[in-house]
Amino acid sequence: DDEYNPDGALPVIAYCEGEDGEPLGVLDPAVPRLKPTEIMLAVDLKGNGRRDAMEPVIRNLGEPYADVGCDGIPSPEEPGYDPVTNPDPAGDDYHWYRNGAGTEGNGMRDGEGPCGGGGEPFDDVGIDGVPDTPQSPAGYDLGEGNGRFDPNPNLDTFWDRTPGLAWAALPPEARDRVDLWLDGGIRDIFNFGLASVHMGARLQATGLNVRLYRDFPALLPSGSALAFLPNPNARDPFGQAGEAVVLAYGDPNASPETIAGGDGAHVGSADQTLNRFMTMFDWVHNRWPDGDYTPSPGGRTRSEDIVFDSPRTGRKAHYVVTLPPGYDEAENAERRYPVTLLLHGYGQRPDDLPVAGALLAGAMTRGAWQKAILVYPDGSCGRSALRQCNDGVDNDGDGALDAAAEARRPCGDGLDACAEGYACRPAGDGAWCCPAEWADCGPPDPECRRGDTPAEDGSRPTRCADGVDNDLDGAVDLEDGGCMGDPTLDDEAECKRGSFYTTHVAARSGEPGGPDYEAMLLDMLDDVDRRFRTKAPEVLTHPAR
Repeated sequence: DDEYNPDGALPVIAYCEGEDGEPLGVLDPAVPRLKPTEIMLAVDLKGNGRRDAMEPVIRNLGEPYADVGCDGIPSPEEPGYDPVTNPDPAGDDYHWYRNGAGTEGNGMRDGEGPCGGGGEPFDDVGIDGVPDTPQSPAGYDLGEGNGRFDPNPNLDTFWDRTPGLAWAALPPEARDRVDLWLDGGIRDIFNFGLASVHMGARLQATGLNVRLYRDFPALLPSGSALAFLPNPNARDPFGQAGEAVVLAYGDPNASPETIAGGDGAHVGSADQTLNRFMTMFDWVHNRWPDGDYTPSPGGRTRSEDIVFDSPRTGRKAHYVVTLPPGYDEAENAERRYPVTLLLHGYGQRPDDLPVAGALLAGAMTRGAWQKAILVYPDGSCGRSALRQCNDGVDNDGDGALDAAAEARRPCGDGLDACAEGYACRPAGDGAWCCPAEWADCGPPDPECRRGDTPAEDGSRPTRCADGVDNDLDGAVDLEDGGCMGDPTLDDEAECKRGSFYTTHVAARSGEPGGPDYEAMLLDMLDDVDRRFRTKAPEVLTHPAR
């Protein structure tokens, strides 16, 4: 490593870190550091086999390069430079707000594409930054002497998935079809506020009319931070807010008490959370032409939890849908609706979101928003939700199955009809109300009544050894790539928290060809079109462009 170990004389070691506590970001040396970092190595300056305070961590992001812009000249050497009156004579310095297309000081090596030539100068010494690194026959210093700039492949993947760069790479006709609303808190743990304003600069660099708002009082018609409620008599208050809206919420001068209440955080304070939700959806639901704004004071909504077969992937996939007010009314039988996709966050599932759908439906009911079908895709490629005690199968063959539910009861002559969604089905010598989609029917299994038992025989197998397709992908136990051939693993899901809503280049085992989330999402859209009265595909462009 050219920074800390250029001659390779010092040992390089794996190391462990601790878990952050309060106050965040302050090291407590008394707390044991027991969590392996797994993806990073440290230089052991003392040679004692452990990472001591201030011992460096290797960070090889690519071959060394000069971040001086496409002209190859740093600003102080550009003709006419003056640190006060003319700090950037060439106009190529990157700025998070004023110059999102700047290539000097943008933190990445700009090559032949952005520069239209050879790109910024670099040293072809491999990603360790050291020339003439001794090589084994196969080579292990990536990129040394190959005549081109080599980034760390993982960083390259990151750049490929960076929204601002992806936007800039789109042809103009594709960008003309998209308006964007970005928000993020100034204290967001994931830096979404910071990321949003940087994205806004990238958008503006392509000619988009971008408006940056600092907190909700700057955006809302009321000029206050109080909760925004859509008004059917003053629709689309944000329609003139720009082709792209960037909102960085949070008060930079907030008191400690206000900050403790969530001001500017990942979700935000109570008012910020509601405002984030309602302003963005108000803007979205007023973008489509020829919408149905008819008030539906008596109109009902309903939600469905749907599992379907994904033809492109050969897996099962999952989503939840909420239909707009009046969808099932006879007078609307020929009416078709646009579709809004609402993606859940960390620690959530799609079936957590119909509560939000009820809130959104209220604005449709009053006629403040046009009616739309709300779809909540499952962000994971399997979420290990099923166990023997909730899978609708009599796994141990004793005539009883799954945990008890109030609606599952005996049925037949002289007994009340089954609840909605349940059917009276033969079970042993009698009949029971069971969900219509269950494979088997019968009374509750006693072993499942305790609530924490994963198997009907009282045992506690892992999800990779319980005979159940836990993640609904059509593969069971060791047939499922998520188990990686190990029956002791307790999760069949192949992508989950921390890696959802993304196509994976590899499976959990490291083998190429991981879950193709994009294909699954496209199949989901086809399934929504088959099941519900969606509007026909239509290419819309922004009228101002």
